Amino acid sequence: MNKYVFLAACFLSAIQGWAQSSPEKKYYDWAKPETIERVKVNDTTDRPADVLMDERAIEYKYGTQDLEYYSFRHMVVQINTDRGLERFNKLYIGVDDVIDILLIKARSISPKGVVKEINEGQMKDQTDEVDGSKSKIFAFEGLEIGSIIEYIVYTKNYYEVFGRMIFQNDLPVHKARFELYSPDNLQFKLKGYNSFPSVKDTTIGDKNHYTTDYFAVAPLFEEKYSNFRANVCRVEYKLAYNTSTKGKVPIYTYAEVAKNVYNRIYSPADKPAKGLEKIISNLKLKDAPLEKKARLIENYFKSNISVKTNQRVSEEIDDILKNKLASESGITKVMAQTLELAGVKTELVITTDRYRVRFDNDFETYNFLGDYLIYLPGLNKFIAPGESSYRLDITPYDYIGNNGLFIKAIEAGGVKMGLGTVKKIGVPSMDDTKETIKVDVTFNLDDDKLNLTYHKEMNGYLSVFYKPAYFALDKENRDKIITDMLKGVSKDAKLSDVTVTHSDMNNVEDKEPFTVDAKMEISELLERAGTRYLFKLGDIIGQQSEMYQNKKRQTDIEVEYPHQYLRVIRFKVPDGYDAQGLEKIKMNFVLTEDGEQTAGFISDYTVDADGWITVTIKEFYGKIIYNVSKYEEYRKVINAAADFNKVVVVFVKK
Repeated sequence: MNKYVFLAACFLSAIQGWAQSSPEKKYYDWAKPETIERVKVNDTTDRPADVLMDERAIEYKYGTQDLEYYSFRHMVVQINTDRGLERFNKLYIGVDDVIDILLIKARSISPKGVVKEINEGQMKDQTDEVDGSKSKIFAFEGLEIGSIIEYIVYTKNYYEVFGRMIFQNDLPVHKARFELYSPDNLQFKLKGYNSFPSVKDTTIGDKNHYTTDYFAVAPLFEEKYSNFRANVCRVEYKLAYNTSTKGKVPIYTYAEVAKNVYNRIYSPADKPAKGLEKIISNLKLKDAPLEKKARLIENYFKSNISVKTNQRVSEEIDDILKNKLASESGITKVMAQTLELAGVKTELVITTDRYRVRFDNDFETYNFLGDYLIYLPGLNKFIAPGESSYRLDITPYDYIGNNGLFIKAIEAGGVKMGLGTVKKIGVPSMDDTKETIKVDVTFNLDDDKLNLTYHKEMNGYLSVFYKPAYFALDKENRDKIITDMLKGVSKDAKLSDVTVTHSDMNNVEDKEPFTVDAKMEISELLERAGTRYLFKLGDIIGQQSEMYQNKKRQTDIEVEYPHQYLRVIRFKVPDGYDAQGLEKIKMNFVLTEDGEQTAGFISDYTVDADGWITVTIKEFYGKIIYNVSKYEEYRKVINAAADFNKVVVVFVKK
């Protein structure tokens, strides 16, 4: 969904106040090559490159008919290694939102000071075959280690009054700067995140000038179980006031969004569409409990309406029902209105993917308003209208723990309108997402094989890949999904008696976990070594992740959702043999915060009177964010699971 599609507000009405002026950066040029200060690096450096300068500016100015928006960037990069040469021998500059290129040029400077310039005529145009995005390509020839590349891009763009600039990646930035110019009547608010420096608010003539001092940015690296994009150094900016028309009254507020979105989603309020009344009648919702009503309505629309995010489709309810096609806001509209008509109270929630940005409740910007949820206060549950793989019990994990703008109806003077409040979208407990595996093992020593009776249950997020796919696909692809899952125990497993239960996404009465049962004959997990047999017990739980990092951890640990695993494995030592190595089964790695165990891997075993050994493994992660100070403890929990894969029980002849 286009994140601004729901505004129903005209930018021009909020920004009028014409007085033409010239852009600030129009005559900007680069410096003499010899004045560029290089960074000294040794021959053993693994740093691909250093960003010597990253200077950016944006400017809003009044033109003859409209507000105009200009964007400027000046980059200087020093190449240090072969990887740097590979990375920077071509540069792609996006020009999707560009109306006119005022200045674009590039050059390379060799270690000996030889300059090669590239002008616009030497650059290539490229259109991405997948998404249609357009770019200018700079191709640098003759680059060598120690070369500097430099480019300036100055464009006139289609404007937006909300923006974001990111200044951090995996390269050090030695000198960065950000500027924003605007007419004196258009006043902006800006906020920096993740060590972005303070912004100065000054004036230059009849223009507002928002700027930072030059600043340096340390590199940030992708880390396992991390949220890279949300942790980068960045600045958010938004147009906050137009003093020539509204004085110091805020514009582009969440209050406006709440009113506009409410009117868009819930109108027409007087007379519901006949098609919706017919759906309610056909679903026999009149006397159904609240939760059953919600589930039946959600299942109906997710089974009968296709959602298109990359094409324009009608948002009229009659058209949606007739064509069985909707945009994200369109499916939200028909679903919300049907729920209300059936007596299920709703609130709209607009939020954003937490793996893109964290929704800051102290800074109102439409940049945080990207995706719809429907909140059902009577059930304290969410529906993701555009996500067919999710149902009422499971909120897409991209949104949990993030804030959202909750919009509910209020009535004033007989008129209903939307009231917006920023609130947290709750995080489910680890009890809501659980995988249970129960395995009985018997041995056929004569054939060097073992047999498993295998039972697996999954609910919550752990079932989201398997259950929706199994429900939607044909038999051949269903079988492939389940076969691939079971062969995670052993690639050479011969499967039989495979059954899948509780797989119907639309069965509102069935709340049992998605379940797979099978029998397996396996050779890989039993290995003969002379008169001994090696039973690879640890492999039965499937391959586990490992977590190792040479560099110091930079960011908090962030996982997709709280979850837990329970594995119970039963086996009996073959007659005439003793078991060695059972002590390796016992593990206890726990992360404790404020006296509470928030993550852990605990394994143990018992032996009953009949000689059956029962191995119990409990692994759990109760939070989605762990402070970076807990990294070592968290790593030990993750690695304990991987270490369990190495557990081998040896059967020795008596």
